[in-house]
Amino acid sequence: MEVGSSANHLAADYCGGMPVSPENTVEVRLAFAFDCPNCGAENFVRSVMHEFSPDEQREMGEDLGERPQTGAWITHPEQVVCGQCKAEFKALNPGELVDEKS
Repeated sequence: MEVGSSANHLAADYCGGMPVSPENTVEVRLAFAFDCPNCGAENFVRSVMHEFSPDEQREMGEDLGERPQTGAWITHPEQVVCGQCKAEFKALNPGELVDEKS
């Protein structure tokens, strides 16, 4: 370590003892998981990211009675396909599943 370098610099350059560089870093994304009811395979699908302009964010904040937010809204895809048996399903939010007995 060079004289005068800080712990913050060291933390930024090392991750778990590994030097951080473009060659050994990746961007992680939020995803959803589901178990196929047909074959039981565990599946992962990327989230759908909706980006809004500052004007759209402000308008949505006014409509929802909230102050404008920055960032993106992330939702699940409307349909998913099992990677193993290729069965297709409508995707629902957790807790949205309708009990057929009701």
